[in-house]
Amino acid sequence: MNTRIDTWIYRINVIVFLLLILSLFGFFPDRELRVFRIAESLLLLSSIFILPAINLTAVLGIITRRRFDLAESLGLACVIAVLFVPLALSIETEVFPNTLFRVLPIINAAISFLLLTFLSNHQAKTIAGTIPLSHQAIRVFPAFVISSFILVASVFAIITTYYPLPDLDPYYWVSTFQNQFSQGIITPLVSYRPLFSSLTYLFNQTANVDLYAFFKYLLPFFSLLPILPALILAQRIRSIAGQMVVFLLPIANASFFLYSTLSVPQAIFNSLFIIALIFSIHSLLSRDSFFFYVSGTILLIGSFYHEMSAIPLIAWIAAWIIFEWKTLHCFATKNKLITLLLAIIVISHLPSVIPLTSFVSHWIMSISHAMGVSHPNFAFPAEYTNVDGNAVGWQDTAGVIKYYAFYFGPAAFASACLLLIIAWHKGPLRFVRKKESVFLLFSLIFFLSISDVLPRLFSIALLPERALTFASLLFVAAIPLLIIRSQEHHRPTPITIPVIIIAGLITNLGAALYINNLKKYLITPEQLTSAQWIQDHLPENRVILTVGNDRLLRFYSGSDISSFSDPAFYSDLNTFETSIKKHKTKRIELFKSAQQQLADSSENIRRLAVQHPDTIDFIQPIEEELTRLERIKATLKDADQNKTDESETRYYVYYAAPDKRNPYADRPYIPAFPDKPDRFIFDIYPDRFRMIYSDTENKIYLWEVL
Repeated sequence: MNTRIDTWIYRINVIVFLLLILSLFGFFPDRELRVFRIAESLLLLSSIFILPAINLTAVLGIITRRRFDLAESLGLACVIAVLFVPLALSIETEVFPNTLFRVLPIINAAISFLLLTFLSNHQAKTIAGTIPLSHQAIRVFPAFVISSFILVASVFAIITTYYPLPDLDPYYWVSTFQNQFSQGIITPLVSYRPLFSSLTYLFNQTANVDLYAFFKYLLPFFSLLPILPALILAQRIRSIAGQMVVFLLPIANASFFLYSTLSVPQAIFNSLFIIALIFSIHSLLSRDSFFFYVSGTILLIGSFYHEMSAIPLIAWIAAWIIFEWKTLHCFATKNKLITLLLAIIVISHLPSVIPLTSFVSHWIMSISHAMGVSHPNFAFPAEYTNVDGNAVGWQDTAGVIKYYAFYFGPAAFASACLLLIIAWHKGPLRFVRKKESVFLLFSLIFFLSISDVLPRLFSIALLPERALTFASLLFVAAIPLLIIRSQEHHRPTPITIPVIIIAGLITNLGAALYINNLKKYLITPEQLTSAQWIQDHLPENRVILTVGNDRLLRFYSGSDISSFSDPAFYSDLNTFETSIKKHKTKRIELFKSAQQQLADSSENIRRLAVQHPDTIDFIQPIEEELTRLERIKATLKDADQNKTDESETRYYVYYAAPDKRNPYADRPYIPAFPDKPDRFIFDIYPDRFRMIYSDTENKIYLWEVL
């Protein structure tokens, strides 16, 4: 008996697509009004993300012949929206170069609807009732509301504390994507963190969300993605306190939550990792390996957001091989040809995961090399040098306490103590009888090795503070598992345990909000005022020379920047003259080199086209690449041809004293800056420099080079 699509899914798709058509043909009011622009963006985002998520979740239910409950459906929908929607865009542009256009994601949404319609009408199993609303799901509503309010209010507080972006790294991504989208391209799938580019394109180009607004106000809310999948575990817990522990996993420690609200690729992976943990624990509790494979899929595709996914992914693969070895060996023995073909397919597609494999091989080689010259460092983390060569030690006992309080947190400490007590009485082998628990254990071991073993025993500091945050999350995530297990054996967990964990989580939240409040001193309002003054009063052909203010000036003043690292630039004339000379020479050389390389590439491509006149399939991509190169060359010429003429370029020197309340100000790798005007060489030579902007109270100065 043929079945048809659920009425509610059908109606949602029809309504959204109808509204889209009306919008495209101009049936809506004036788009210049902000409220209608926002409404249109919300409509586009719904079509890009929500519709494919709903449709493909239902498709997955049909294909696997499963009836997902409400929590499982919401969790899978989140995974599809964040992973598979951007991935589809990246794959399409990889397979069909130069086919990227703004409406393509909407077409993908329509295809997902057509696919669902086709499958629902050709399958004997109906999808009706695949997301039933269980009594357990209703029971978690109070905890869900309270936890959601806490997290939403916290993210809102974080994004409204100050106007600039929340740290320095997001400025790199904004600049990168501005350049990419202006050329009509996104990051290639085999390149650096491609899904972050695809995700940003969907918001900025397809949904017409301003790039700054996306990075400043929308991306931080991706930290709340785990709330919906958390329903999967929360509905298994009877107490509100225990349920809240699950919902509040994003604040397992202060650093993890702050990083999750940062507009960088790892922020997305942080949320995905929590979701992967939830599905792994759900697989363990439900004895349904399907969700274990969902977890592995999240980690695999999540590596296209951030390579750190390789660490838990290796743990997942190891656990899978350990428990499925006999099955794999039996299959390979009986199906040698199929095994060979699968091996060929995997090997042939390794280029698609080059960033991941490069990441793993790079760190393995780095660790191997460091092992040869390693030595213990029992002073860690008071004294150590990180992988970038910066001295980042926390100096004394108080600093070490701050380190573990910020990166590990009281909630994880309480969780770790509880787990150690249980393991002491029950035996550690009790926890490693299933592949899911082995995956969780291996992940914990890997992160703890990076965070504390390698830097302490071998002086190898591969971002130990970041690894420590993930270890902290794993400890806290174990508490809901213990609560559910206790309930299954009719041994209710004392209410004091989840209450203590919640108290620790709220403490983490307070620390995160405190540190975030200090971040407003990274770029102060006074510095923003000076940047606006530069934009309003200085000529367009300006080049501003500075130390440590390149992001402020490039992003908020729209200036051409030359940034230097030596603070002596401001106080020593020889250092200044050497720096400016290197800048001018390098600037001209880089421009000429870029022009020459583009010209050579264009000529080589033309020669190839002549050499293969009879191969249309070969000529076409060559011509497309040639067109792209010519477009880049024209853009480069328009942007920089006037700037290579030094007679037309106006030079300025900018200084802004770092605020002492800056959370990075006391770090040992931050250089010291002069803070007294009489120490500036530019005030000593009035015939060569003229001060044109002065904010003495905040120590912000701007000189024109005469």
